[in-house]
Amino acid sequence: MDLNHGSISMANLTRILYLFAMYTGLRAASNQARSLFLPRTRASIIHGSILRVGGSANIEIHVNTRVAPKGLRPGTKAGMISVSLVEPNIPKPLYWLLRLTSHFGTGHVEIAFYEEGETIVFFAIRNIIRSNINRLGMVRRFRSLQLGSNSDEINVAKQIATTFFSCGIPVVFAAPETCIELSVNRSLLNPKTHDKALEAMTRKYKYIASRIDTRHEVMRTTSGLNAGVQE
Repeated sequence: MDLNHGSISMANLTRILYLFAMYTGLRAASNQARSLFLPRTRASIIHGSILRVGGSANIEIHVNTRVAPKGLRPGTKAGMISVSLVEPNIPKPLYWLLRLTSHFGTGHVEIAFYEEGETIVFFAIRNIIRSNINRLGMVRRFRSLQLGSNSDEINVAKQIATTFFSCGIPVVFAAPETCIELSVNRSLLNPKTHDKALEAMTRKYKYIASRIDTRHEVMRTTSGLNAGVQE
């Protein structure tokens, strides 16, 4: 019993330390420093680009290399595409602060990817700003901020995929099961809401994959996973 209790306490401590690093920007700073020593990815070709999404929002693209998640073949290159508004309609210091919890501190919307041969595979999309606004209970105050809806995430992914295709780089979107396998650290989930969280994320990626597939620009794949990867 004591052992189990100790295990639970250690899990909670891990979550607390992780959240502390995330909300203070320490995680972003660490990831930025680490990326300097990792090989560049093909996706870096669009780093610094300015794109228009939805006919009204200009977004800036930042591409950083990151350590590939567990479950991918050894030596696989991976990274994060961080999207931010060029002209947010809120004070820029506040906009910077709201993005601080992203992986590299620059993402309003983040798209995680890995390389498979000549192809770039998207396996996670997250709206950092919307998540933070929801946590703060300030949805109404920031309702005019662009890139705030689920459809905006999809439009961003489509636009970036189109940009890669124009550069001769094929893009695919991982199957929902692969997205969960690669993007979710289950040890950081709240044990009380663990199952519901996984179900919600699976529904999210099924919805995103189905919407993106309607354009035939991005397709699903599971080939990046090692055979026999265990939960």
